[in-house]
Amino acid sequence: MRVLHVAPEAYPLVKVGGLADVVGALPKALLRLGVEAEVLLPWHGGLEARRVGEVAFPFAGREE
Repeated sequence: MRVLHVAPEAYPLVKVGGLADVVGALPKALLRLGVEAEVLLPWHGGLEARRVGEVAFPFAGREE
């Protein structure tokens, strides 16, 4: 199984509240159970990143 966590924050990269703790810890726990888990965050200035591609989501009959 593959799981993609989409969230506004994840510890230790960006943390405002408790959600960051969950998004930071849950994928690690799932990996220990054999689940391939990744995290997708919005761009936050100050983070070192590289563009790897674009993702389009169908929503209300159009691509977002």
